[in-house]
Amino acid sequence: MPHLQEELSPVTLQPGPQASLGEHPEETQKITPSAPIAKGFVDDGSQLLLLSLLLPTPADLEVKEHFIPYQQIRGEGAEGPRALWKGNAVACLRLFPCSAVQLAAYRKFVVLFTDDLGHISQWSSIMAGSLAGMVSTIVTYPTDLIKTRLIVQNMLEPSYRGLLHAFSTIYQQEGFLALYRGVSLTVLGALPFSAGSLLVYMNLEKIWNGPRNRFSLLQNFANVCLAAVVTQTLSFPFDTVKRKMQAQSPYLPHHGGVDVHFSGAMDCFQKIVKTQGVLGLWNGVVKCGIQN
Repeated sequence: MPHLQEELSPVTLQPGPQASLGEHPEETQKITPSAPIAKGFVDDGSQLLLLSLLLPTPADLEVKEHFIPYQQIRGEGAEGPRALWKGNAVACLRLFPCSAVQLAAYRKFVVLFTDDLGHISQWSSIMAGSLAGMVSTIVTYPTDLIKTRLIVQNMLEPSYRGLLHAFSTIYQQEGFLALYRGVSLTVLGALPFSAGSLLVYMNLEKIWNGPRNRFSLLQNFANVCLAAVVTQTLSFPFDTVKRKMQAQSPYLPHHGGVDVHFSGAMDCFQKIVKTQGVLGLWNGVVKCGIQN
């Protein structure tokens, strides 16, 4: 995450001399507009925002594992090595609006949660980062669904020729709401994501047996990695179900190539557990952890 250690916005969170109330200086933080947005793991809200911006989509590898058979990469009917990069262009393009919306929303939520003295609590800071990520995901969700559709299609017989063609085709065939299929899982997945971030943040001093303001660069890097593992593990089942909902379509060959057919989110959860066991909800989490 070093490339985002620069100043990203004029309104950020930074501990200051006014940030302490009583005997608990870590309980609140002072808004200082000129401060950098990320300095280690001190600012939990900013770190949560940066973590959600930098982490790859948790289920991207899981999508490829389920929907790109080995025969499509090598052998009869092979799509070739380019199949491993299907949807990559859309994934790169959506980073810009997604990041812009997320940072703008984060600034608004920080101002909303800040009291009259310019202080913001740890929990409010984390909530600001979570809500900002949720807003950006909802706004740019159609591009995420299109990325999944481009990944699951066969390049030899493509249903979609690109981002705009996919958007137009899905809208005409399945309606506008189809572009937001599975978006509710994003909202639900934000809850364990926030809980995991708070869990890691509250136990940092116990893990390192020292105060947060004395963490080294290596310790801060380890903190971010630990937060990534915890939050990804807790939210991964929601991403698994979301990807399957995004991919399934009656207008695609083999209904999008999903291995479980379902009528909704709860039905998908139940059928995955029934056919693959509970661990099926975490299918691909190890590879995503390695990727991170």
